[in-house]
Amino acid sequence: MQEEEIRQMLNYVGKEVFVEFYYDFKDTDVPYGEIASKIAKENPRSFSQNQNFRRRGRTIFERGQQLEALDIIIDSDKLPIAIVEKAKQIKQLEMGQYLCNIDDQKANRIDYSDDKYISAVHGIQKSPKKKQYKTAPKIVYFDAKTTQLATVIQRDPTVAKQALFNAEYRCELYPNHETFIKRKDDTPYTEPHHLIPMFMQGKVKTPDGKIVNLDVENNIVSLCSNCHNKLHYGKDIKEDLQKLYEERKELLGVCGITVSFDELSAMYSMIE
Repeated sequence: MQEEEIRQMLNYVGKEVFVEFYYDFKDTDVPYGEIASKIAKENPRSFSQNQNFRRRGRTIFERGQQLEALDIIIDSDKLPIAIVEKAKQIKQLEMGQYLCNIDDQKANRIDYSDDKYISAVHGIQKSPKKKQYKTAPKIVYFDAKTTQLATVIQRDPTVAKQALFNAEYRCELYPNHETFIKRKDDTPYTEPHHLIPMFMQGKVKTPDGKIVNLDVENNIVSLCSNCHNKLHYGKDIKEDLQKLYEERKELLGVCGITVSFDELSAMYSMIE
């Protein structure tokens, strides 16, 4: 049923248009009118008078179904080869960028060498315009045709950037902890931390069995470097962990992430 809905939305948008203007649909800071004008200018033969149909392109992203949409396009035998190849390239970038490797020899454990991820977050120059949290579960996508997501976990730097903005770039454990001002954008330096660890991706589900994406603003806290490293490598973190848990419990529940504090503590005991 879900796949049929995605196919229908792609038909409304136009598969070629979805691929050609993929990143415009993805960027929620770009007003829809601007996207429509761009489509009309750059691809006039595909421009539709009924622009409500075109809005479905952004709806696909709002529902987190963009990778499924790309798969449908890649599997099509009626589209130009150039469009199919571009869809493949986009998917590779979306799946392969900013990944955190899982150590296959250590079940349920993750390599937390996330310098590249943090650098990517701080490399985003465009700041969010308003505070924003998810108001419903975001369903994670697993590619049934490959085992790629069985061996990697995807983290989106733009989501982390939004989470840091939500926290006003302060340490959420101890707001009085001093940090420094970044020369790139004049904001205080803090680091994103997934409160429910990303190695739990695929294990947290909605009551009807859908897998909940843990890479959402509700699950990302802003921490100074010291507090961030303490949660990963510190000996006595229970008090700090409980403080973050109590402050985030309601926001986590809103997006379908329901775990007890005892369960959370057990997760952290698995981090090396």
